[in-house]
Amino acid sequence: MAFSRWLWLYALVMVVLLALSMMPEIIFQSAHLWQSSVVTFGLISFALGFTWLTVGHFKSFMARIELFARAITDGNLNTPMPTQDDHGEVARIFQAMNEMQQQLSQHFNALRNEEAHNALLVQAINQSSNSVMVTDLHARIVYVNDAFVDNSGYTRDEVIGHTPKLIQSGKTSPLVYQQMRTLLAQGDSWRGELINRRKDGSEFIETVSITPVRDAQGQIYRYMAVKEDITEMRRAQDSIERLAYYDPLTDLPNRRYFLDQLNRKIAAVRRQSDQFSLIFIDLNRFKEINDSQGHVVGDKVLMEVAARFAAKVRDNDLLARLGGDEFVLVVEETDPKLLDSVVKRLLATLRYGVRVSEGRYDISASFGVAIYPHHGDNSADLLRHADVAMYQAKHSPSHVVIYDRRMSEKVEREVAIAGQLQQALKDGTGLELYVQGQFNITTRELSGGEVLLRWHDPLMGRISPADFIPIAEERGLIGALDKFVLQQSCQAIQQWQQQGRGLSQRLSVNVSMASFEQADFGIWLEQLLDRFDINGHQLELEITESGLMHNPKGALKTASLLKQLGISLAIDDFGTGYSSLAYLKQFNATKVKVDQAFIMGITDQERSQAIVRATIGMVRELGMQVLAEGVETEQDAAWLVAAGCQFAQGYLFARPMRINEFADSWLPS
Repeated sequence: MAFSRWLWLYALVMVVLLALSMMPEIIFQSAHLWQSSVVTFGLISFALGFTWLTVGHFKSFMARIELFARAITDGNLNTPMPTQDDHGEVARIFQAMNEMQQQLSQHFNALRNEEAHNALLVQAINQSSNSVMVTDLHARIVYVNDAFVDNSGYTRDEVIGHTPKLIQSGKTSPLVYQQMRTLLAQGDSWRGELINRRKDGSEFIETVSITPVRDAQGQIYRYMAVKEDITEMRRAQDSIERLAYYDPLTDLPNRRYFLDQLNRKIAAVRRQSDQFSLIFIDLNRFKEINDSQGHVVGDKVLMEVAARFAAKVRDNDLLARLGGDEFVLVVEETDPKLLDSVVKRLLATLRYGVRVSEGRYDISASFGVAIYPHHGDNSADLLRHADVAMYQAKHSPSHVVIYDRRMSEKVEREVAIAGQLQQALKDGTGLELYVQGQFNITTRELSGGEVLLRWHDPLMGRISPADFIPIAEERGLIGALDKFVLQQSCQAIQQWQQQGRGLSQRLSVNVSMASFEQADFGIWLEQLLDRFDINGHQLELEITESGLMHNPKGALKTASLLKQLGISLAIDDFGTGYSSLAYLKQFNATKVKVDQAFIMGITDQERSQAIVRATIGMVRELGMQVLAEGVETEQDAAWLVAAGCQFAQGYLFARPMRINEFADSWLPS
C-alpha cells in the first residue's frame, strides 16, 4: 500500500477515535458537550490538515526521487536532482543521492569507455587476417573470429563448445602437442607450427601462438590462440628451395644439394669409421644426340634416363645430376662384385635404348667409382677421382672402373701435355712436320706424301702422336692443331715452288672431323690457298671413316665445297669404323686407305685377306683409288698387287722423314 494512503488511514482512525471519545457525552447530554465538540472538531481539522500537508510534502519528495530514478534508468546521469529548500533528513537523502549520481556517472563513463574499447578490440580481432580462437581451461572453444571461420570452413555454431581436435589433421607430430601442453601447464606461452584440416578435408599449415589469459586475481581462465595460415608461403619456400637444390629438368638433386649431402655423409661415416662408394656416371655419345637432333630432344632423353635411374636406386642411395649428361650416385656397397651389380642394374635400363616422341636412341653409360676413405677423405677428392675412373671406363671394355692412383698420374700427365701443347701451338716450339711417301705399288713411283706431325717438348721430351692427338681432340685443341699443320704444309708447298721443286703429286694432310664439320672451314682453307698462292690440286685431306659418320650431312657439305677448290679427299683407316656404303658413295672421295691392321702379315691371315680383297673390289668399283697402309714386306706387297691394290705406303717403300729431307730425297730441283 502507498505511504500516502497509510497517512490517510491513520488520520481516519484518529477521527474515529475522537468521535468515539465523545460518544458518552453525546449519549448522556453532558453540560460540556459544546466545548468538547469544538475541541474535537479542532483536533479533527488539525489532524486532517496536517495529514494533507504531510501527504503533499511526501508526494513532492517521492516525485522528485521518481524523476531522478527515471533519469538514471534512462542512462541520463547528468540530469540534476530536483531540489527545493530541503533541510534535515530530506536534505541529507538528496545529497546522498546526488553523490550516488556522480559515482554512477563516473562508473558508467568508465564502463562505456571500456565497452567502446572492448568493441574496438572485438572488431579488430574479427577483422584480423589471422585466425583467433579462445578456449576455456578444458580446451573447449568459446570464441573464434571471422578469419577462423573463413579459413576453416566451419561456422561458429559448429565449433563453439568443441575442442581444437575438430580441425586436427593427424599429421602434426605428437611431440609438438606434448611440448605445447607442457608449456601451457607451466603458465608459459607456446609457439609452433601445426598441420590442420579444413571442413572440406583440405590441409593447411599455420603458425600458432597460444597465450594464457588471466583474470583480475592472476588466475588462468582462458587460452587464446592466434594463428596465421602459411600454406602458400611454405609452398613458395618449398618451390624456391626446390629450384635451389633440385635440377628443374630431371627433378633430381643438383650439384649444390649433392655436395651438401655428400659432406654430411662423410661426416657421419667418419664418426662411425665406415665407408661408402661414389659412382660418377656419364652418358656415352650423348653429344651426338644434341648435335644432330637438337637440345630439345636431348633434354627429353636426359629426363627419361634420369627417371629410369631413379626407379632403380634405393631409398638410402643418393642420386643427383651434376650437369649436362653427368650423374652421381652414392651407395653403401664397396665390394667390387656388389658395385658391379649396382652398375648392371642401371645399365639394364638402357639396354633397349631410350624412346621419346621424336624416336628411339641407343645410348649407354660409363661408371667411375671412388671409395671413401681409400680414394679421398673429402668431397672434392672423391668427385675428382670418381671422374678420373669414369674417364678410364670410357676407354675400357668394362662399363665400370674403380679408381686407382695410376689413373690420376695419367690424367696429370695429360693435363701437362695439353698445357705444353697449347703453348707449342702459340710459338711453334717443338712441333715439326714429317712426310711419309706414298707409292704406286707396282712401279714404285712416288704418288704423293702423307704429312705427319711430330712433337719434341723441351720439358717432357718426345711425345707420341698417339698420346697428344687424342688429348688435343678431347680438350678442344685439335682445330688449332689442324690449322697449324695445314699452314705449315701450304708454306712448304709454296717454298718448293719457289725453289723450282714442283710437286706433281698431292701432299696429304690429316684433318679431324671437329675441323671438317666447321661451317667456315672451307672458306678458311680457300683463303689459306690464296695466301700462299698454291693450287688446291696439290693438297689432299684425310679424314677417318668413323669421323665421316659422326655427322654425315655436315661432312658431305664440306666435301662438296672442297671439291670445288680442287682439293681431293681420302678416307683414312678404312675398315675400322662403321660407315655405310651409301655415305661412302655420296662422299665422293678419290682415295680409300686400308688400315694397316689388316695389312701387316696379310699373307698368313685368311680373314684379313677376305676383308681387304672385298674392300679393294668395292672401292675400285666405286671409281676410287685404294692405298694400303703399313706395308713392310715384299710378300705383303706382292699379295696386294695380286689383289688389285694400286698404291701403298710403309717401311718397305719409305720411312717418315722431315719435310725438308722429303723434298731433298723425292722432289728434284
